[in-house]
Formats: sequence, C-alpha cells, structure tokens
Amino acid sequence: MRCWAWQRCSMIIGMRNRLVHGYDVIDFDLLWDTVTDDLPPLIAALQEIVRKKE
Repeated sequence: MRCWAWQRCSMIIGMRNRLVHGYDVIDFDLLWDTVTDDLPPLIAALQEIVRKKE
C-alpha cells in the first residue's frame, strides 16, 4: 500500500477513535466536512479496489 494510503488509514482510525471513545468534544463541523468531502472519494476508491479483485 502506498504511503499516502497508510496516512489516510491512520486518519480514518483516528476519526473513529474520537467518535467511539468521545475524546474531548466532537467537532461536528469537522465531522460534517469529513462525511461530505472525504467519504465519497474513499467509497469510490474502495469500490474500485473491490471491482479489481472480482
């Protein structure tokens, strides 16, 4: 896996940990930006990976 992909995975894990464990206060603006801006390209990339494996 490329370096940038590992960095993105690390960011995804970090976001999950904040949501699940409630570290400090959840920044809902950041969460919304993640859902609307970052999630669609991630889904598309994952769908492409799955398509190539089939």
